[in-house]
Amino acid sequence: MQRGVLVLPKEELTKLREKINTSSCSNQLLCGKIDEAYLNIQNENRVFLSEEELEEMLDIIGIGDQDSVLQSTTQKLNDQLRSIRGI
Repeated sequence: MQRGVLVLPKEELTKLREKINTSSCSNQLLCGKIDEAYLNIQNENRVFLSEEELEEMLDIIGIGDQDSVLQSTTQKLNDQLRSIRGI
C-alpha cells in the first residue's frame, strides 16, 4: 500500500471535513485522520494518507457542482494520487 502526505490550507481542510462528515464515511480511520487534523488546524495542514484513502475522499467529494475550494482540493487529491502511483 502506497502512502503520502497531503498538504491542505485551512479553508480546504475545513471544506473537506464538512463534506466527509455529511457523507456516510465508512472508513473510520480516514474520518479520524481528517478530524484530528481539523482539531489541530493550522494555516498549512499535513495529513498522512494511503492511496485507498485518497480514492475514498475523491469518491466522497464526487464531481459536479463544486465551489472553487473543493475544486482545488480535488485537484490536490488527484495530484497526490498520481504522485503515489508514480504517474
